[in-house]
Parts: sequence; structure tokens; C-alpha cells
Amino acid sequence: MQSENAQKISYPINCHPDLFARNNFLNRECWLFVLSKCLGYIIVLSSVVIKIPQIVKIVSGRSSEGLSIASVLMDLYGHTAGVAYHFNTGLPFSSWGDSLFTGVQTVIITALLFYYSAGMPRTTTFLTLYCATVAILLSGYVPVNVLWTMNILNLPLIVLSGGSQASSNYRHSSTGQLSAVTVALNLFGALARIFTSVVETGDTAIIVTNVVATVVTFIIVLQMWYYWDTPSQGTLTNPTYRHTSPTYSHTNPTYRHTDPKYRYTEQTHEQTEHTIPDTDE
Repeated sequence: MQSENAQKISYPINCHPDLFARNNFLNRECWLFVLSKCLGYIIVLSSVVIKIPQIVKIVSGRSSEGLSIASVLMDLYGHTAGVAYHFNTGLPFSSWGDSLFTGVQTVIITALLFYYSAGMPRTTTFLTLYCATVAILLSGYVPVNVLWTMNILNLPLIVLSGGSQASSNYRHSSTGQLSAVTVALNLFGALARIFTSVVETGDTAIIVTNVVATVVTFIIVLQMWYYWDTPSQGTLTNPTYRHTSPTYSHTNPTYRHTDPKYRYTEQTHEQTEHTIPDTDE
């Protein structure tokens, strides 16, 4: 079974006696293992705050603009399936701890998306169902082969998730509320996870998943660079223009001001005065 092989590769040799008792400091395999452990825990520690900038950006803007709900849900599935598989197979925490902390933050982001788009009732329903699902997956009653299959399904979902977000960015010509810090840290973590998964787990499914995640995240990084100074389509390009009508929507091309003296010009966001003929004469 994949999990048994992974556990054997996680601890290939007894490094401590070889390095310190026998002074064998040229043991390449041992140093790779130590490096992987250190890198793994650095990733875990950084994951504690990796999505905090994204959460702050959503809350401060009180908006989920630019974030694809489908992409976030698929991302959440990936973290949940990964944690359930690693936890139940006993793989070292340094190889999956980041999925745990990132998953918790993804739950918060998902809840915020539901809250700002659908209100508190749907947010409460989501949190209740998710917590119940996690409790079942971590209970030990779910067969390991089922968890492994769930983890394998994460591979196409990573592609779909990244594709959904990239498509949203392309349609809006903007990355919206996406946090550059979070995306950059995700790319670093994905790159580092390729190395740690090879050294610590040896699980082909996990390695391929990390490679695909790196490619997808890199595409999002390129989009953030490309759209960095580009305003999203449908937003006002004139920062000085403001309209006081609460019913006004700048995305409505048929909008006209209620005062017949004025006509709204969509291209320039200006009001042009027109003279009305005197009908009394």
C-alpha cells in the first residue's frame, strides 16, 4: 500500500547516531533528510499566517471581488483530503502540517465569501456541514484506500481550481481581491513541497500533486504581474467621479439620469448638459 511505503521512506536511516556518534558528516542521504525536515517545518510555520493577508483584504474591502467561489471550494477540498489522508496514515507532521493550517484559513475565506455573497444563514450551513465532514474523515472509520482515492482526486481539482481562478482573472482583466503576498507564499510552499514530498514520503501521488500545484500557482503569479496596474473591467476609471444615487450601477449601459437636462455618458463618466426647448412658446 502507498501509505506503508511512504512511512518507510520517511525514516530511511537512523541519522542521529550516524552523524553524531560515528561522525559521518558526509552521509548525503541523511543531510537531505535533515534539510527536508527543516524546510518542512519552515513551511508549516509560514503556513500559520500564509492566508492572513488574503483574509484581511477581504474583510477590509467587505468584498469577495476577484475570488472564484468554485476555486476556493476546490482548494478547500484539496486541503481537507490531504490532511485526512496524511493524518490517518501516520505520515510525519512536517510533510503535511501546512495543509492543516492553510486549510483552516481557507475555511475562514470560504465562510467570508458565503457571508458577503449570500448572508449569514448560508454561511452557518456551510460551516456546520464542513465540520461534520471533517469529524467523519478524521474518526478513523473511513478506509485508507478511500482517503487515498480522495487525495488522488485532488489532482484534477487543483487544475480546475487554478483554471477557474485564472479564468476569472482573465474575464475581469484583474486579480481583484487576490493578495499578492498570499499567492507568492503559496508558490514558495508548493516548490518546497516538491522536495520534501520526495525525501520524506516517496508517495508518487503526493509528489505529482505538488508539481501540478506549483505550475498552477505560477500561472496565477504571472497573471498578478500582468494585471498589476490594470483596473478591472466594469469599474470606474475616473477616480474623481462619484454619483449620489443609491440605485446607480456603473455597469448598466442603459442608465440615464432622471433629470431630463442631463444624460450620463458611459465612456467618460461625465454628465453632459443639454438645452430643452421651450414648449410654452
